Amino acid sequence: MGLPELYFAYQTAAETVSARSKQGVVALLLQDAGVTAGVYTVAHEADIPAGLGADNADYVKRALVGYINRPQKLYLSVVADSADVEDALAQLTSLSYDYVAGFPDADATAAEALADGVVERRKKNYIGKAIVPSFSANDVGVINFASSGIKAAAGTFGGIALPAGDFTTAEYCSRIAGILAGTPAEGSATGAALDEVTEVTESTNVDTDINGGKLILYHDGRKVRIARAVNSYAPSGNLTTILRKIKAIEVIDLIHYYAVTTADDQYRGQCANTYDNKCLLVAALQDFLRSLEPELLAEDSSSAQIDLEATRAWLKEQGTDVTNLSDEEIRRADTGSYVFISLGGHIVDAMEDFKIVLSLTNR
Repeated sequence: MGLPELYFAYQTAAETVSARSKQGVVALLLQDAGVTAGVYTVAHEADIPAGLGADNADYVKRALVGYINRPQKLYLSVVADSADVEDALAQLTSLSYDYVAGFPDADATAAEALADGVVERRKKNYIGKAIVPSFSANDVGVINFASSGIKAAAGTFGGIALPAGDFTTAEYCSRIAGILAGTPAEGSATGAALDEVTEVTESTNVDTDINGGKLILYHDGRKVRIARAVNSYAPSGNLTTILRKIKAIEVIDLIHYYAVTTADDQYRGQCANTYDNKCLLVAALQDFLRSLEPELLAEDSSSAQIDLEATRAWLKEQGTDVTNLSDEEIRRADTGSYVFISLGGHIVDAMEDFKIVLSLTNR
């Protein structure tokens, strides 16, 4: 594998990350007897399967509205009425998507099943994040949408015609998924307005709910908005960690996925594990990260290097005395089939909190 080929592969990966960070991909789980079970791809309203039930079709339309942008596309995983969440998730195994919302009539059991299924899948190279109705998973890969009593007006929003009605929390999970997928990575869904929503049962303690890992809606006097775009991760005593922000996890997921899978596809089993080849991979990864600045990472903040700590620990496990080995000797050490590389960078947060002081004088 030569230098130009590897750099080209990572250049392609960087372009994919950049495009996907502006328009994400949504997966929706649907139970419907009106169409053949399977996965359908929807990019426009006209792509919605003709036989889909009216409620399911509206669920899909709400996802298509998006926010600043529309989602790049939707995957509809349609199963029979008797099938469950795991059946619907299994149909999506070979596909890559950013957010997945469950059945529009999901109960607590279905919400938990979706959360558990996504958490388990994220242990591998899986970047999907679940939108679940009123279920706290305390995990960065699960968004706990916890608003109820949603009333919406009929109209055309984002080019999509939506009906009026009263909707449950579960029925609006697809709308949240579409908003998140339509939020560019340099921004945040905090404060995103749902123009069709006229009423919502508001939280009696917004700060407590947010700090508890709930994504909720509130009425600011003009519009109904997302209070704070947070996931369900709520570590005790650390309410300011950036890992609680959906925006941050989206950036981390995209970079991790394309960095790892590109190395997998281009390197695994194809190259001798020499110091020179490790340096080649590190250089390509550094170039990959740098190409994401300053859009996803702060300028001059990214780094890629042979992971000295992990390499030293591995050598010790093999019985090597590393006490007197220099950092350079650690870098050049033979690590068998293992390659230890650390990546870094600083995620720039979005503008969410404003303190504006107005001072007037009377002349």
